[in-house]
Amino acid sequence: MNKLSYIAFIIILPLLFFVSCNLSSTRIDETFRVKVNQGELAVRIIGNSDQPLVINLHSGPGGSSAFDVLLTNSHLENYLVAYPDQRGCGKSSTCRNPELLTLEQAVEDLDMVIDSLCNRYGREQVNLIGTSWGGTLGFLYLLEHQEKINAFASIGGNVNTFYQNQSLINHEMKLASTLLDQDPSEKRETELLDITKELKRIQKGDNANFYEDILKLRHQFPLKLGFNPYYADPSKTIRPDEILADSLKMDKMNYTMEEFFETVRKGEIVRKIFYNNSKYNNLNIEDELAKIHTPVLIVQGEEDYIAGKEQAQKIYNGLINVDGNNKELHILPDVGHSPVIEAPDKFAMIVNSFFGKHEK
Repeated sequence: MNKLSYIAFIIILPLLFFVSCNLSSTRIDETFRVKVNQGELAVRIIGNSDQPLVINLHSGPGGSSAFDVLLTNSHLENYLVAYPDQRGCGKSSTCRNPELLTLEQAVEDLDMVIDSLCNRYGREQVNLIGTSWGGTLGFLYLLEHQEKINAFASIGGNVNTFYQNQSLINHEMKLASTLLDQDPSEKRETELLDITKELKRIQKGDNANFYEDILKLRHQFPLKLGFNPYYADPSKTIRPDEILADSLKMDKMNYTMEEFFETVRKGEIVRKIFYNNSKYNNLNIEDELAKIHTPVLIVQGEEDYIAGKEQAQKIYNGLINVDGNNKELHILPDVGHSPVIEAPDKFAMIVNSFFGKHEK
């Protein structure tokens, strides 16, 4: 090889390697649909095809994957991330049938999505990350099909919905009692006594038709009692109107304004059906967690009054058959129900470290 040929070889070789890498590692951002029992689920998938696959389970019931794409995708750049919209939610087909909006059907739907993704991308196992209700769905899925899951990250998830609701009721009763002790005006005293009366009524109920009561517990009463059950720092609240006014964020979510409002309407249908389901409102699978041996990460904000402040510890304690090296508990100070919003850097570090530790 003469000197000129050698120089050309040295220059071209890295270029060939770069082209080869890019041919084998294709960047994906596409949406497809998975057929399920009497419906279809929309799945958006973002990342490189040769990266480990993570399936994101959005919050709710009645949420959508749009906000998760906006909030979490930049923190999961080392993964191929699938964002399915659950039954009746987001860009999935509308569902108004209570017989199809159940815990059992949600697990079956997720299994169809996982099988579809494994076939599509040649995987035997996937990773799961679930936020809030998505965390609950993740645990329900592990109890049925953990052989398909490599590792699971629960972010503000719960396994005891009865505790979740009773914990919030107790907190609000304490707040009302403290405010009554501060010699309020007659009007304010009447308001606080009415709240206390309603809290006692809800506490003694069977939670069978809970939709109106959950609105009171999570929105109406907190406003009157001066706290936000979702955020330790309410100034970090993400307002839908601000997102709608931001074309870059809307483009990232891949939503038009009309699609966004339609998603809200569809989500409300799902939410009402779930919260008027006694089985959902009284869910308690703490004892069943002993069946799980898959690696599990539990992340919760220290000021999370939606899941209940002791929820994460209950989950960790229940995972008695997950080896100590394969389960992690992270309670984040000065954080509420949304670690990815209030502590994005910590969220990213913890989740990436956990999935990286369990890569195969």
